[in-house]
Amino acid sequence: LFRANDGQVLARYRGPSAENVREHVKWIRDIATGAALSTKTRATATVLGGTHECLENGALAEVMNGRMAHCFPVDWTEEDQVFARAIQKEIGKPQDGMAVNVLPMPCKVEVSGSSDVGDVS
Repeated sequence: LFRANDGQVLARYRGPSAENVREHVKWIRDIATGAALSTKTRATATVLGGTHECLENGALAEVMNGRMAHCFPVDWTEEDQVFARAIQKEIGKPQDGMAVNVLPMPCKVEVSGSSDVGDVS
């Protein structure tokens, strides 16, 4: 959160690594400082988050995979599958519909994508 006299701007950034986030936070602070200098005001910054990598958790992944196996196979209706394929088409993904079985556990747990277990994705 950046404040310059009575104005304020909320800037959000989420990056692929903690180092990337630190670099961009510095750059965003420089932008705020430059804007303040150009308007003869001053800027202050408040960081409202952290910079932590996601950590893989193989034991939790195995438990979750086992629990998901209790929910599958799912007998989706054709209407469900048509809807899923329409969404997949819209976002440019293969139009496979929804999964009907649980995929086997990969050999190694991979951490990627956005989640609530870390603030870097």
